[in-house]
Order: sequence, then C-alpha cells, then structure tokens
Amino acid sequence: MLRKILVVIGLIILISYGYSALWARAGGGESFGGGGGGSFGGDGGGEGIGALIYLLFWLVVNYPCIGIPLVIAVIIFLIFANLKGKGKITDRRLRKSNFFQNQYEVNQALEKIKQRDPNFNIDSFKQRVSRAFYLIQTAWSEQKLTNVHRFISDGVEERFNLQIKMQQAEGWRNVMENVKIQKIEVVSIESDQHFDTIHLAITARAKDYKVDLKTGRTLPQSKITEPFTEVWSWLRKPGVKTIRAQGAIEGNCPNCAAPLDITDAGKCRACGAFIRSGEYDWILSEITQESEWEVTGKSSEIPGFINLQQVDPGFSVQHIEDRTSVIFYRYQAALFNRSSKVLKKVVYSPALERIIRRLSGVPQTSVARYYKFPAIGKVEVLWIKPESELIKIFVLVKWSGSFAQRDLKTNQIKLLSSRTIYSDIYTLVRKINVASPHNAFNSAHCPNCGAPEVPDGTDSCPYCGTVLNDGNRSWVLADIEEFTIWLQSNREQWKQARAGVTADITGRPKALIEALAMMMASDGDIDQRELKMLKNFTGNYQISDLELRQIVDRVQQGQGIWKIPEDYNQGVVLLFGLIDMALSDGRISSPEKQLLDSVAKKLNIPSNILNQWIKDRQSSLIEFQKNYRKSDTPIPPPPPPQP
Repeated sequence: MLRKILVVIGLIILISYGYSALWARAGGGESFGGGGGGSFGGDGGGEGIGALIYLLFWLVVNYPCIGIPLVIAVIIFLIFANLKGKGKITDRRLRKSNFFQNQYEVNQALEKIKQRDPNFNIDSFKQRVSRAFYLIQTAWSEQKLTNVHRFISDGVEERFNLQIKMQQAEGWRNVMENVKIQKIEVVSIESDQHFDTIHLAITARAKDYKVDLKTGRTLPQSKITEPFTEVWSWLRKPGVKTIRAQGAIEGNCPNCAAPLDITDAGKCRACGAFIRSGEYDWILSEITQESEWEVTGKSSEIPGFINLQQVDPGFSVQHIEDRTSVIFYRYQAALFNRSSKVLKKVVYSPALERIIRRLSGVPQTSVARYYKFPAIGKVEVLWIKPESELIKIFVLVKWSGSFAQRDLKTNQIKLLSSRTIYSDIYTLVRKINVASPHNAFNSAHCPNCGAPEVPDGTDSCPYCGTVLNDGNRSWVLADIEEFTIWLQSNREQWKQARAGVTADITGRPKALIEALAMMMASDGDIDQRELKMLKNFTGNYQISDLELRQIVDRVQQGQGIWKIPEDYNQGVVLLFGLIDMALSDGRISSPEKQLLDSVAKKLNIPSNILNQWIKDRQSSLIEFQKNYRKSDTPIPPPPPPQP
C-alpha cells in the first residue's frame, strides 16, 4: 500500500509540474522527423487537472494524514506560482508584443487582398480550410483521394499517393477517429504578381491507429495519441474574387457552380475551367511541419530570380516548389519499386542513365532499398543559375525517412535504420528560352495537352506525343546531391551570386545562428564553451542539436553561407537581431545573456551599453503593445534600433 501511495504522490507531482508535457510533441504531420503513419493525437491537458483533483480527493478521504498536508502544499505552491507570475508581467507583455508584430503584417496583407476582393473574409476562409482538413483526413483514412483531388496541388497529391501505396504494400491503413481541430491561426500572408498565399497553422488531435487491410482488425501497439501542428499553404491568383456560392472544397466548380467532375487534365467537364490553376479558387499547395516553418524571404532575394522573371514573366517559385515535390516523390517511388518507369518523364535525358544507376542499391534484383514513409519537411529555392543553353535551379529539400529493404517477391520488409532527417539539393534544368506554364500546379501533367504524366516507362506524353524530359517544356531533374557535398563545389559561386542580393536575416533564427557561428570561428575554431553557449541559446527556437551540429560543422569547414560582419555597423545589426530573437519568449535567460555578452565583447561594445540597449528594446516593445491594444487600426511595430 505504501508503494501505491508513493506512486500516487509521484503522479500528483508530475501533474502539478505540467501534465501536458508528458504528451507534448512538436511538429508531427506525415511523420516528418519521427515514427508512425499519421500525425494526430490528444493533448491530455484537461485530463491532467481532473486527475490531480481526483487523486488529491482520494488521498484526503483514504489517507488524511498524507492527503491534507499535500493539499496544503499544493495550495501554497499555486499561490507562490501566482505571485511569481505577477512579478513577470513584463515577460507576458513581451510575448504578446512579438505576436502583434506578426499580426500587424498579417493585417496589412489582408487589407491588400480585401482591396482586390472586397468579399474576402478570413474567418469564412478558415471555415473552408477546416472543411478541407476533415475531408483530407477521411481520404487518408480510406486511402482514397477522389474527394480531395479537386483542391490539392500535384505535389501534395504525389506525397499522399506514395505514402498510401507504401501502407498498402505493408497490408494496413492509417485510421483517424474523432478528429478535432483545436485552433487555426494565420501565421503569414504573402502576395506577388502571381499568387496570394495564406499560411495557416492548424493544430489538431484524434485517435490514430493502424488497421489490417485483410482482417479489418486494429494492429497491436499501433494506437497513438498526440497533438500536432502543421502549416498549410493555400494559393490563389491575385485577381480572383470570392464567390458567394460553394467552391472547389465544397465540391462545386468555382467558375460555373456545377457539381464538380474533373477531367484527367484538371478541367471542369461542364465549363472547361482549369480548377487547380488558382484562377478560380484556393488550392492547397504545401504542408510544412511546425519544426521547419519560418516566414520565408521575398522571391526577389533568391539569386537569379529577377533576371529570369524579366525574360519569363510567368515564372514563379511556387511552381518550382510543387514541381520539386512531384519529382522527389517520383524518385522515392522508383526506389520503393526498384523501377525507373516513374522517372523517365521527369529526369533530364542526358542525366537519366546516371540517376537510374542510383536505384540499384544492392546486387540482388529482387531486393529494393528505399526510404520508408518519406516526408518532406521543407522545399526552398536557393539559386537560379543561367548557363549557355540551360537554366539551372538549385532547390533545397529537407526530408525524413527510415532506410529499409523490401523483398520484391515476398514483400517482406526489413528496417535498416531509424528515422533520419536529410538535406539534399535537387538540381532542376530547363532550356533557356522556354516560357513557364500557365497552370502552375499541374506539375505532374503534360505542359502541352494537360494530360497526366503516366508512369509508363517512356519519355513522352502518351496522348499528344510531346517529349517531356528534354528540357524544352518542363523543369526536369538533372542531379541529386547531399547539401554539404553540393556546398563544397558551389559555395564560392553561390556566395558571389548572393553578393548582389539584399537579404534580411534578422528574423530568421537559423540564419542568425550560422552568422553568429561564423563570427565565433573567425578567430579560430569554435571551442566547447562557445558551442555550449550556442546550444543553450538555440533551445527555444526549433533548432535541434543535430541541426546546430550541422551548422557548426559547415562553418568550421569553411562552408558558411552568411556574411561575417565586416565593420561595427554590420556587427550591431547582427547583435540587435540576436536581442530580438532572445526576447521572442518574453525574457532573456542567463544563457542568452551570456551569449549576447560574448558577441558584444567581440564587437568592443561595453556591457553597460548592451544592457541599456536591451532595456530600451524591452520598453519599446511593451509600449508598442499598449498602443496596439488601444488603436482601432493596425499600427506598425517598432523597428530594431539602427547603429
């Protein structure tokens, strides 16, 4: 009985400390960076409070000599915590200040959309996205994408299709029950001449388990209960107006309002409109994991973008990202099946033989080595490089998967490694005088006739005969390299290309950390003390120990990609970026202050000046929050101080 009482007390301590932390999970979604087939679950927060009250009541009734003192101790603890919280009101205000900084930019972008589309309403849009979210979870559980095909891009559809086929090969399907969205938040809105883009952070939970396809029984040890957050990106052409009738998500043509029946080319059978072009309704173009999400820079910050758009006005980064996703999942499917059929339409013809050689993996022809349930975490265009006859685009793909082996005769699967995160460069090429397609999200369709790219082992469209892999029509794959290997060969040229582009890194934690590491390494190697400071500093910014190690290794190998501050003013800009980064959670911790002191010392800035800068920045953010709450219209946040 004593053991039982001790267990109960232990549970109370855990619950009082933070029950929900037992079940917390960052990211999730399609298993990026972790195991499991799905991405849902419960959070346990409310149950923790109830369990605490029940356990305390049980002890008071059955063991009052223990229960009553424990209740008194809990009450004292809560009073102390409340008093401590009152002493940190500045921290809470600063947390809100950082939220409102983002909110101001969101409000400004919303106003621009409303000027072009007066009927647009963000709350109504969230309701539509919520409906789309539930439709996709049902389609995923049933392994049928028919009801969601109409509003997802080719890149998203390729992803779902491959993962469903992998589940079917193993004889199970992933079921979600009691799916519930906890919240939907706008995290960013972007607009350019091609698209309005709204990025929504969706936090949800559900029962998540596997079912045997033959017996219908739940597989043992397959139930998962975890919350997750993903960022869903929706795109639409800037000139499109919100329709009052139901659109593509609801199952109707947004152009003619007829019940939607889409051809293989993506057209409405009733009116011929290309439904997934973004010209009529919002399209789901990307799903990014919370751990990888950051507000992206402008397309104009990509080296070579402006020059290419001058000769090809229809070119868009969004199309490249979707096309790269299609190619990535085609390549993963080729590994899974040990077959090059799915590649011949998307791999550049001169590179085809070399790419196909990578598929063999092992000598036995009956064995395929592949990555189990590959999931993209992020796709980012790094550099657009024109050459004599071709244009090359270097795209960073951050993804995860578990290396596995499959017997193609018996379908027996053997896991060879745990789930790992990879960073690869996909090099896409196209002939220099080719114009971009009008329909950006039919990335897996023939650019000539619109028919789907059937993986039939040929290099041409079976409907119109157009050759698809010679670079005369579409962007095609020319190479795949590990990011670190690619950087060794291209660092200096990439650095020169970036020299003429102004890019703000002050709001990008990973870029700031790399710039800081380069600064530390400028007078020799980064020692253990400096590495510890970096590790302590990055703990709150979704930068894992592995990612930090990769950044440091890259810097120490002379492959850092950011510019080291060359004078006092540049150093101060970096320092203020780090101050704002440290203040993002409302306070500057001891490890953060230690690192800021170290940077200030390298810049010959006295500690009293640094302390005054921090104090002034805190005050300005608090004052901004007060004014923001009083204002009827959005007001801009205070800019970082200038040197």
